[in-house]
Amino acid sequence: METPWALIAKYLTNEVSESERAKVVIWLNSDNANSILLERLRSMFEIKHKSGVTDFSQFQQEDWEKLQQKTILAYGKEVRWLPVWKIAASISLIIVAFVSIIYLNKQKPLLEIATTNHTKEVWLPDSSYVLLNKDSRLIVEGTYNEEMRKVKLIGEAFFKVKSNPTIPFLVSSFEVNTTVLGTQFNVKAKADSLITISVLEGKVNVAVKNESQLLTANMSTIYNGNSLKLLANVDHNYLAWKTGVVRFKSQTLLEAVEFLSEHYSEPILLEKNVDPQMLITVELNNLSIDQSLDIISTTLDLEFTKESQEYIVNKKEE
Repeated sequence: METPWALIAKYLTNEVSESERAKVVIWLNSDNANSILLERLRSMFEIKHKSGVTDFSQFQQEDWEKLQQKTILAYGKEVRWLPVWKIAASISLIIVAFVSIIYLNKQKPLLEIATTNHTKEVWLPDSSYVLLNKDSRLIVEGTYNEEMRKVKLIGEAFFKVKSNPTIPFLVSSFEVNTTVLGTQFNVKAKADSLITISVLEGKVNVAVKNESQLLTANMSTIYNGNSLKLLANVDHNYLAWKTGVVRFKSQTLLEAVEFLSEHYSEPILLEKNVDPQMLITVELNNLSIDQSLDIISTTLDLEFTKESQEYIVNKKEE
């Protein structure tokens, strides 16, 4: 997709209309390299007064190159900046599918993205990063990046929010609102009666009805449809869908099987002759369901078979 140089200039000076802002978002999400380019241009823009450039309204590529030279003269060193086509050559293309992008007014979504049987990376207008899990939907509000950076989520997503103390970032999932300034966290909201928020780093405020909780790194809370409840033992596998790494440490076989069944979206059943309270400690690193069950079965002296559309774990025949 061709780089909209003049439009980027208007975007950096906050002079874009809503339809123009949406076009920048489309360009930003069309290639991972574009977010890197935008950050480099933003750095150059921030020193525009010292470089003597004040009018960005009709900027093109050659104008940015001239600005770069003025920046070198003003500061005695080069602003690190590479042409987008060179950056793009070294970074894999990220394809973002848009379910619908509505330009009519600020009350309607800026963009809406949905996934089915695969995950998807999304870059937001402020360079915040979102990884959508399978069967999830993300809606970006039309007023995003004005007084509030608001998105709606149904499903599951990992957020890496760019810090901005003046414009909070809010994730709305059914009744639950999660507000941050800049942090990394995961939201799982596949049903309105079971929503889990887990924080990797930073701080987030989780609010529902008249209740709120402040979470910091390595804390989780769950909303059960009635109230929020802090989890005493954080599930360290909450990012397994993102990393592909599953760890069980002195957990029961039943807990392991229930997690793997959801993780792989495959039913796994324990036969009655198998003790569900057997403990297991194991790490499964980017394995298929068959490989994972094979390791668990070998570790606990069990065996598994696949019958019809489900996996059966049984006691090994002597």
